[in-house]
Amino acid sequence: MRKAIIKPAIYLLTVYIVFSVFPIFSSAQNETSELSVMSANVAGLPAFLSKYDRDVPKSQEALGKMLNESGYDIICVQEDFGYHSALASQMTNYQYQTYTSGGVPIGDGLNIFSKYPFYNVMRVTWKDSNGYFTDGMDALAPKGFIKCTVDVGGVLIDLYNVHNDAYRTNADQLAKKSQLIQLTEYIEVNSKDRPIIITGDTNLTFHNDPLADMYRILIEENGFTDTWVEMKNGGNYFQGEDAKALIDTWYNKFGGHDWGRWDSVERVIYKNGDGLKFKPSHFEYEVYSNNPDDKKALTDHRMMECIIEIDVSKYEKPTDITLNEVKKPSFFPKLFHDMIMLLRFIWFLLLGLLQLIFSNIYSTILLVSTIILVIYLLIKKTYTKKGR
Repeated sequence: MRKAIIKPAIYLLTVYIVFSVFPIFSSAQNETSELSVMSANVAGLPAFLSKYDRDVPKSQEALGKMLNESGYDIICVQEDFGYHSALASQMTNYQYQTYTSGGVPIGDGLNIFSKYPFYNVMRVTWKDSNGYFTDGMDALAPKGFIKCTVDVGGVLIDLYNVHNDAYRTNADQLAKKSQLIQLTEYIEVNSKDRPIIITGDTNLTFHNDPLADMYRILIEENGFTDTWVEMKNGGNYFQGEDAKALIDTWYNKFGGHDWGRWDSVERVIYKNGDGLKFKPSHFEYEVYSNNPDDKKALTDHRMMECIIEIDVSKYEKPTDITLNEVKKPSFFPKLFHDMIMLLRFIWFLLLGLLQLIFSNIYSTILLVSTIILVIYLLIKKTYTKKGR
């Protein structure tokens, strides 16, 4: 009887000692984990503003179903404006979701759906933008970025979902440059030395948009790495002498079009921190369509799918961070936010009208002449009355 008890006891004690003295055996399987991220511009503008001939509410519902069945851990969306409920109601596999900031022109159109809990949600509007009635009318919408801290099985990662200015005029590129500077300055203050993932519709490519200076700002000066460049372009950021030849190769491969095929605007840009190391293992641009005979995406352009391996063997969880849960905005703060955004819209709308008027020399002359005439008539009428 004693032998029957003693032998199992010795075995269990031996196992305990081995795993205590040599923890590498017990933790080896947990030294790496995996995170899958998707980014999609869902083209959820109100129907009268949409550039697509489609039933927008139904397309948002169909897209929501497909996103929900994608299996990805985190889905970041942009242009989620007027039909958020149609999209979000289908995302039943995603327990953690941001609350919408509103439709056009109050909300930023940015939201996050996640299978992992996230905290400390912050929304930031770009300080600079371009285009009142042209170039995507970016100035009329409070576009910017949304930041949160995701808890991936005990590993804290700062996630940024961004939406930069559209189009590629010089003014657009300079606006995007300002936005990149604003983003990196915010990161320096709020995510310094943290593991960071930036994703979203950047409206930026490395082979184009030279005035935006994305390579210098993000890669050279702030130490980020772009996933598409690393996985699909051999780490080449189109900065060397071979840039033109390489760009020509890509253009020839895809018939001269990069939109959603190569070095496109939906990106994943990352930076290691807290001892954690990222290593992407999958990156693709995909078409999500509810019609197998029609390859036109339900999104604004092709979506981005990315899988990242995470080496946590040297990860040190920060002790100086407070995790605040996502809460639904209360009535009065939400009302105050909406009023501020509405006033912002009216202000930029007036600025746009003034710019439209004064951009035409003839209209300007006519306007100034009319003002002078009205003033003259008022003065004349006043002095006539006094003379009587």
